[in-house]
Amino acid sequence: MPPGFEVATSIQARKAFEGSSARSLNRLTTPDQTLNLSESEPLLLGSGWCASSQEILEENDTVMETSLLVNSALIDSANYAARDYGSNEPNNPTFCRSHYILVSSWPDGRTCIEVRLNITEPLSDGWDEYDQGIVSIPYCVTIGTSLSTSGAKPLAEMDELALRGHSAQSR
Repeated sequence: MPPGFEVATSIQARKAFEGSSARSLNRLTTPDQTLNLSESEPLLLGSGWCASSQEILEENDTVMETSLLVNSALIDSANYAARDYGSNEPNNPTFCRSHYILVSSWPDGRTCIEVRLNITEPLSDGWDEYDQGIVSIPYCVTIGTSLSTSGAKPLAEMDELALRGHSAQSR
């Protein structure tokens, strides 16, 4: 890990999410998935997957591996927290699982995190078919600029986006 980059424990990540004490990197980034901050602050980073039934979600989970990397170094999965969520809409129930971390400290300069979803065999989420392969989503944070990040939305709103677009963070 780069000096100055610190990832909190999964318990601390869960507490930050539940208490809304940290903003979500997923929701703060610009369309090119970058974020400039004048100083370091704790940020949540998550990746979610949804399916049309709990059974399909569990099946998908056995053939998908979520990894988070910082500057190409793997972040220990022991630091990941997970949560299930969904909707009970009668005509379109949705069952989702999100894996997330809390980055508690960022070094000065640019740090890039990659969310990597490895689909180890073809699967269906109940809506669409997916081939075997890797989905990679990069996020870069630069500390030491003056860009405003007001109006940021919490991770729970990222989950809401996933419900509407079913696996928006993973595509």
